[in-house]
Amino acid sequence: MAEPMYFHLVNEAHHKCVMAGDRHDGHVYHQELESNGGPRYNARWTFEKVSGTGYDAIYYIRDQKHGRYLVAGDEYDGTVYHLHHEDRRNAQWMLEKVDSQPECFYIRDMKHGRYLVAGDDDDGHIYHQPHSDRLNARWKFEFANEDKTGFDRRGGPAFLVVDEEVQSVHFTKGGPELRPLVAPRPPIVLRAEWLPADTGPQIFEATKLVPFEWTMSFQPSVTKVLAKSILARFWDEGLPEEHEFSLDGSALTASGLMKWTIKVEDDFDSTGRVVADVHLVYERRTLFFEATVVRTTADGDVWPAEKVNGRFEHDKLRVEDSSVEQLDTPS
Repeated sequence: MAEPMYFHLVNEAHHKCVMAGDRHDGHVYHQELESNGGPRYNARWTFEKVSGTGYDAIYYIRDQKHGRYLVAGDEYDGTVYHLHHEDRRNAQWMLEKVDSQPECFYIRDMKHGRYLVAGDDDDGHIYHQPHSDRLNARWKFEFANEDKTGFDRRGGPAFLVVDEEVQSVHFTKGGPELRPLVAPRPPIVLRAEWLPADTGPQIFEATKLVPFEWTMSFQPSVTKVLAKSILARFWDEGLPEEHEFSLDGSALTASGLMKWTIKVEDDFDSTGRVVADVHLVYERRTLFFEATVVRTTADGDVWPAEKVNGRFEHDKLRVEDSSVEQLDTPS
């Protein structure tokens, strides 16, 4: 029989996981995923849907190693335990999506209405408190099964999206718009030099790295994985090799370095260096788009195609001036 789906519960503030004890001790911890001994099955959790509650997303949460559950105190005491659920409402958890971070969830127990929370400081503990919009109360679910295909579609929250496929992207409101930057940046001057080996028609090429910035905004908010998949549809030559991404739920921004190739083709002789100077100025390119996305949830359900609207603004470089000359070799 195929195993259910297991997930690592990763904290958004500290990037560590909810962990049962290496030996069962009735407690849960907030620790690194890996140890010197390899994978920790006590950090893998499956979701067992609770029936008869009147809600669609209430679960018992059980670890793979010990087969015990996350349980709040029978009386509220601010602690989360690792015990048999015994049909208790304080062992039943509701998942609440974070509006500003659609890949994150708050996890609330059904008896006390408090949440699974890591320490405000990274102290290795798990608490049972109000979430108060804290990052340390937000959790991402990362797929943990070693066999990525041989699992049963059980143990995953029904509305947890595990796959997002971009079916198409097309422009809206006409085509791209080019305009000067609101806050102009200084032009860039690139220089390349070659020393011809012989005389006659020759082609020289040199690749330089130049700074770039762009922003892609979305309505509604999307995950970082989906944002980058949509972005890849706009980038003719793939993503730049050096970049840093930031996503706040509605906008993906990046800055880094992109390639610019200087190409010179002419007759040269072997008497001296060839020097090419290229003057580049920044413009801003704006594209309005609509993406069609199909999502698959952890229980195997494929949602109907959805539309994501957005705007893509990025740096565009234009050659303002260029020159090529061959310098005589000093005697």
